[in-house]
Formats: sequence, C-alpha cells, structure tokens
Amino acid sequence: MSTTATPAEPTARALLDAALRVFAEQGVRAARMEDVAAAAGVSRATLYYHFRSREALLEALLLDGVDGLAEAVTGTIEAGGAVEDVVAAAIRYFAEHAGLVRLLVTELWALPEEPGRLAARLEEAVVGPLADRIAEGIARGELRHCEPRIAAAALMGQVEAVVGSRLLREEPLGLDSVEPELVAFTRAALAPES
Repeated sequence: MSTTATPAEPTARALLDAALRVFAEQGVRAARMEDVAAAAGVSRATLYYHFRSREALLEALLLDGVDGLAEAVTGTIEAGGAVEDVVAAAIRYFAEHAGLVRLLVTELWALPEEPGRLAARLEEAVVGPLADRIAEGIARGELRHCEPRIAAAALMGQVEAVVGSRLLREEPLGLDSVEPELVAFTRAALAPES
C-alpha cells in the first residue's frame, strides 16, 4: 500500500472490499488487478497507487482481517468480557467474515513476504490482549495457573482449527453448536484447580 493510504480511507476500503469479492469469485491466482479496479469502480492507476501488486493487495486484505479480529477481541476485553466471551467474539468474527477467513487459510503461505509479519500482527493484536486477560483472571483466582500466552494461542488455535476448517470446506458453520462447544471447552480448560 502507498504510504498515504490506509484501509480506513474510502478508496482503499472500497479496493479491499472489491478484492475480497474478486478473489473469492476467481481465486487469487486468476484474479487480475483490472478486475479488482473494475469491481471497485476505479481506474487501474488508482488501484496501483494504493497497492503496487496483487500480492500487496492480498497482504493488505489479510492484515485488515487480522486487525478486524483484533478489534473484536479487544472490544470484548475492554467491555469486561470473560475469556470465553472473547472466544465467542472470535468465532462470530470468523463466521461474519467467512470469505476473508478462507483467504487467510488458503493464501497466507503464498505471500511473497515471509508470512511471519502477519503471524506477528496476530500475536501482538489478538493473542497478546487475550493473554493479558487470562493473566488477570489467574491473578484474581478465577482461572487455573497456566502460561497465559500459550493458553491464549491455544484458544485462538481452536477457533481457527474448528471454525476455519469448516469455512474452508464451505460447510455450514452451525454457530448454535460450535460456539457453545468451544466456549465450554474454554471454561473447562481454564477452570481453577480444586
């Protein structure tokens, strides 16, 4: 992305939304930048001003998705939500952004830059705040003693594995069964020791 554009800018936001639609319809490899520009209703020059390549556009789209997940997680934490509420918020975010989750699962390792940057953003913006919330619960005696960062990564991993794999196979998610099951698993995993 250019140094002047952010996904919050209307044109950049429109380009990311159009890219998600085009990538979902055509696949990332087959999608052309011209198709994205047309879907967004802008010129190719405008698209290239914001994103220098299809790979840069994909990376920005995936980073934007991680930031959206981070907002869902931190918003729940800031509202005083328990750890299981954070897990439920992550599940709902995945369900509401199924196309983006499919791209994340299928395209992360295809990025020209090492996928470590995306993983680092996920670690910092999602796992870190959840680990802090777990540490607070441990300190108050509400949660069992554990390594908060490992527990947070495991909880997000369960969401990615269960929800992400169903979305990837385009199976019905069944939020009415998946969410309560993963929330119950979270409670059981972090229940204080007797």
